[in-house]
Amino acid sequence: MDKYYQAPDWLKGSAWDVLEKRGDFSVFLEGASRSGFESLLKGKGLVTVMAPTDSAFAQYLTKHGKANIADFSVEELQKLIGFHIIYFSYSKEMLENFRPYEGDAATDTELKQMAGMYYKHRTRSTDPISLFTDEDPENPEGEKEFSVWHNDRMLPVFSHNIFKTKGNIDAAYNYEYFYPDSKWAGDDGFNVSNASVTEYEIPGDNGYIYVVNDVLEPLETIYTEIAKRENFSTYLELYDRFATLSFDEDLTIEFGGGTDLYQLNHSYLANIANEWPVSDFRNNAVLSYAAYGICAPANDILDDFFQSYWAQGGYESIDSVRDDAILQMLKSSIYASSVLFPEEISSGELVSTANTPVDFAVDNVLQENRKMCLNGTFYGITADWEIPSAFTSVAGPALQYKSNSYYLNMLTNTSKIMPLSSNRVPFTLLIPDDAQLENSGVTMDEEDNLMSTWSGELESVSIGEMTELINLHTVTGGSGITGSNDSYVLKTDIPYVYWYIKNNQLTTSISQSVEINATQETAAYADITEIKYNGGEWSNGQAFAYAIPSGGIFRSWTDENSSSVQRLIAISNEPSRPYYMFSQLLRDAGLIDNELVTIPFLKESRTLIFIPTNEVVETAISNGLIPGLSTDGTVEDQSLLAIYMKQYFVPTGSNGIADYPYIGSGVTGQYSTAAGNRIGIVDDGASLSLDLGYKIVNIDGSHDYFPFAFNDGGVHFITDVF
Repeated sequence: MDKYYQAPDWLKGSAWDVLEKRGDFSVFLEGASRSGFESLLKGKGLVTVMAPTDSAFAQYLTKHGKANIADFSVEELQKLIGFHIIYFSYSKEMLENFRPYEGDAATDTELKQMAGMYYKHRTRSTDPISLFTDEDPENPEGEKEFSVWHNDRMLPVFSHNIFKTKGNIDAAYNYEYFYPDSKWAGDDGFNVSNASVTEYEIPGDNGYIYVVNDVLEPLETIYTEIAKRENFSTYLELYDRFATLSFDEDLTIEFGGGTDLYQLNHSYLANIANEWPVSDFRNNAVLSYAAYGICAPANDILDDFFQSYWAQGGYESIDSVRDDAILQMLKSSIYASSVLFPEEISSGELVSTANTPVDFAVDNVLQENRKMCLNGTFYGITADWEIPSAFTSVAGPALQYKSNSYYLNMLTNTSKIMPLSSNRVPFTLLIPDDAQLENSGVTMDEEDNLMSTWSGELESVSIGEMTELINLHTVTGGSGITGSNDSYVLKTDIPYVYWYIKNNQLTTSISQSVEINATQETAAYADITEIKYNGGEWSNGQAFAYAIPSGGIFRSWTDENSSSVQRLIAISNEPSRPYYMFSQLLRDAGLIDNELVTIPFLKESRTLIFIPTNEVVETAISNGLIPGLSTDGTVEDQSLLAIYMKQYFVPTGSNGIADYPYIGSGVTGQYSTAAGNRIGIVDDGASLSLDLGYKIVNIDGSHDYFPFAFNDGGVHFITDVF
């Protein structure tokens, strides 16, 4: 019977047995015994062991001033020895190209995708619960110590595949950049953190063993590495503005022992204080792949930046700078994807989480500030730091000036800073300050939420309202504001909404639209003052402050009725309005629905309307020039009058017209009217006119050929009838 219970010949014994038989791993095994890992190595679980030889351990002990392994505390040994023990059993092939999704079923094609990029593996090394001091949620004026849980360390395994996948970058250079005391030896395999492998894939009954030439130094989080460096304390203090402590009920029940346990993360930023990018230990793909690259400026760099930038914008200290601006600076220092190697930075092709270039002189980073961490890489920059592009872009005045805090809040909440930092096209921005916004009914509450009375009641400013306001204050492309006394038009980022500029003053087409009801100019033109970047130019355009007589801001349309020119025409019953007679002709032609207050034949969302003024219409009627109408204004043929009146309407959509015409708009050529005939729009660079084929009709230039621009149509007055 005993033969049935004998171990098969092919069994090699547990990982412990294999190492013990070899005889050159006594120090490692003693450490494993002292730290509580003996039973695990003897078969209590599946493991992958990175085993340093006794000679490797002897060098390690000397380096750390220890006579023998017993000089370490149990806690220190659990951290050290546990870092050499990976959960589960991995073959050499698996560690070279870990496949968390496909596993052993990966096809040849799949094996080539992201090869080597799943490079981190969960170990048995962890830190004890630590304390973090933060605001007391029950007492906003006080502080409280929170017990922070630490997840198991991740061990990086750098195979030749990862460097090939990242564009065939130089494995030796990129590895030894972080590990100058180690040599790359993984061309046919891999290096394990600071060690190379001298013997691969030794089988044991409960997992594989790899002999390494050095003791693996337990890696820390990026957060811990920064905290070790006093000359990066300002960066960490700014980062901790966004610290969040999340209560973890499951951890508290299982490990708390009566103490509430929390996870330390950072809102809006990379979670550099957490060992894991996700809390789910089963999510192997993200755990093994995701990493952060932190490119942090030192204290003196941040101090210089504050003095030359934020202090000039009215801030008293870096502690007083708004979170929005600090957040933008921090996001510009973060690469959040995969492990970040120096050669990738030098390529100039990577961007930060703020969409700014990740580009600095990597070889100028001091060796002590180059750290491979268990959750990514740390680059501590002490020289040659480049100001993030957002701060030198047209978004700069909002980021720099304390008085522009409300507008910065809007740019942040609408994610507009990133696109406004682009150098692909120039931008021209109007930037209202806090006082202007307050004069327009906007306030900010204690939690930095923008509120307004725009609806008649105090309500939160919606993201849609912020976006609309920013787009009204932004021009993308073009030559910007010239500073001349000429009259010209700039297109805002709202379709069919414009800035009108003359005598170096500015109004919007929305503000100017009120003039359609007036006999003289009434639009509020603003004085504009260019905001410079330290006396020079912003990198991608112009930024201007402005002041209108009311002290407020330019607003978008406040209601649907005021934004509809078709409605204005349909309800017109005031003879003083310059389009009154035109409106009456439409009514006489049966083209207005008086009940719905609409012009039913206009089927498209926008239409160009060319309106002869009251005086022109009256003269034309008396001269018998209006088809279907007698000289005394009596309707003789309504259908003929209707066909005639439709000629004054040119639908934009079916004609492919993307703008209301103005000098330089590019809207020229032949277009079909609502009546079906064709008319030509002529722009000679100084004036606009209409070519009817049989005569030229001039557009009235008393409003500088600026169109009256509404949501559903653009109007030009003309000096003659068709």
